[in-house]
Amino acid sequence: MRDSTIYQPLDPNGGIRVLILEPDSDGAEIRCSLTHENLHNDVEYKALSYEWGSPKDSKMIKLNGESVSVTNNLWWALWHLRKHRRITRLWIDALCINQKDKYERGHQVSMMGSIYRNAEVICWLGRGNDNKQLDRAMRYLENTPDEVNPQELLYSWDIDNHSMPSSHQVSVDMASPRARNNHSSLSYHDPRQYSDRYQSGYSSNYPSILEISPNIEALCSLTYWRRTWIIQEVVLARRLMIWQGDVCIDEMKFFGLCKRVLLHSLTEQGVLMVEAFRILHLRRYGQSLTLMQLMEFSELSSCQDLRDRVYAMLGLASDGQQLIPDYTKSIEDVYKDVMLMHTLCTKRNNLRTVYFSQLVQRAFWPLSASIVEYYSETPGTETQRTDYQDYWGRLWYHKMSL
Repeated sequence: MRDSTIYQPLDPNGGIRVLILEPDSDGAEIRCSLTHENLHNDVEYKALSYEWGSPKDSKMIKLNGESVSVTNNLWWALWHLRKHRRITRLWIDALCINQKDKYERGHQVSMMGSIYRNAEVICWLGRGNDNKQLDRAMRYLENTPDEVNPQELLYSWDIDNHSMPSSHQVSVDMASPRARNNHSSLSYHDPRQYSDRYQSGYSSNYPSILEISPNIEALCSLTYWRRTWIIQEVVLARRLMIWQGDVCIDEMKFFGLCKRVLLHSLTEQGVLMVEAFRILHLRRYGQSLTLMQLMEFSELSSCQDLRDRVYAMLGLASDGQQLIPDYTKSIEDVYKDVMLMHTLCTKRNNLRTVYFSQLVQRAFWPLSASIVEYYSETPGTETQRTDYQDYWGRLWYHKMSL
């Protein structure tokens, strides 16, 4: 691939590339082209949210006439999306950003907040053909009767003045053994109260909510939901559409039913999804989140570049405007930038600054000797961070004790 042929310089003042996906033509190879647009104009496109996957598992497409290697998951997303003729203009980070140009990459990442705010986001969960459990769950959600109002499920929090339960309450309560067996300890409405109403719209041969719950939970346990970037993509999107294979589901149907499952699920993915719902709710009512809060929410997430543990949050953070993504910098330099920004914003050194420093260190050096030493020498803790529920609970307990 000749980058100089495919990627021409972008306008530094709002310039982006939009991928034009050619429609399917009797199973022909996937063909795309790139066009330059500007976010200051009224640009129409859909942004693809997906899991990159391993570069070792790849396929070829044509991009601006050149053969380009893409990961298998992205190839299947393009293969399915090109069947829908209304989906022709896409923003895809791996293709619309010159990934080999670190300066362009940093500049485009700094614009991602605006990119997702202007877009309908397609959440691509994968092909799904080889997993009957996922297929069954998606078909169930797809066929949810219109009479059922999933929005009521999605926003059935026990709230006053549009405020969500505290992060500490969500994390610690859900992580505790007591909460696993006693749902009354949570501050949510019991989702089972909706079972009869939800089930009434289905025919007698349709699976009940209890029968389909393991399938729905499998959707929430996909590694897709553990991505660091998922928080920004879901929260900022103008609209969300959930895709798996050829099945497309509106966000209200998907998240409305998944919320019920998450209240019964205590996996790390379930915790992250609950936090995504909470951020989404807060953002809709104009409440801002700091970089520290966002990094707390995303601590159990994963990304290929550890610098994205910070950079992926800047489009949301109320105090992140002073940080400019720069992929030419080392992790150590990014750490210094983050702490300098935090110190300037807080204008004082206190226990929260120490806590934030530890939080960033855990994000950048998750397997550092100091962290392992802490867990090995502290009574009641474990050296391996595999019990995410227990770890999440300890983390929030530490936060609230400051």
